[in-house]
Amino acid sequence: MMPVLLRLIALAIVGILVMRWLQRKTPDEVVTDAPKRDPAKPPDLWQSLNDFYQHQDRELELAKHWSDDEVALAIEQYVFKLEHSSDDANDLLRKLAQQPETTQQILLQIVADPDMQTRLRKEPRGEPAIYRACQLLMQQPSPRAKPYVERLLTASNEAVRQDATYFPQNRKSVAARSAASFADHAP
Repeated sequence: MMPVLLRLIALAIVGILVMRWLQRKTPDEVVTDAPKRDPAKPPDLWQSLNDFYQHQDRELELAKHWSDDEVALAIEQYVFKLEHSSDDANDLLRKLAQQPETTQQILLQIVADPDMQTRLRKEPRGEPAIYRACQLLMQQPSPRAKPYVERLLTASNEAVRQDATYFPQNRKSVAARSAASFADHAP
């Protein structure tokens, strides 16, 4: 019985010593001068978001000074290389909007070219290239762009037709067509 009691006492003493050692060790190792952080706002995340948006602003500013060749290349990428306008990871639509006159001039040459019509009519995943071209034309509406955007009013895709009605000069013609259609179907 005595050896069991001695073992229990020795174990209790070792346990107390370990507890005191841990209690004494923990406060010394804790750095109390460290800045307190808000867990909802990790500083690295905020800094990287800030850097990302500053980078985007710099790219938009640089896009204002693109040459005609650079604008033409960006139009080529946006209109013909993307399968869908939502795939615009490089934000080409906003960059091309920085030079609306040059963009429109080049686009009008593309959409007026009879050799380009087949390429403009391709519909990968339901969105023809002419739709993306007209999105660019709608950045700065002009009477010269109207016939090309009006073609979208007869598109097979409902979303494409609906977007075409937002072109300012199409609103009147859409209203007139709706009224004529209503008059045709009236009893």
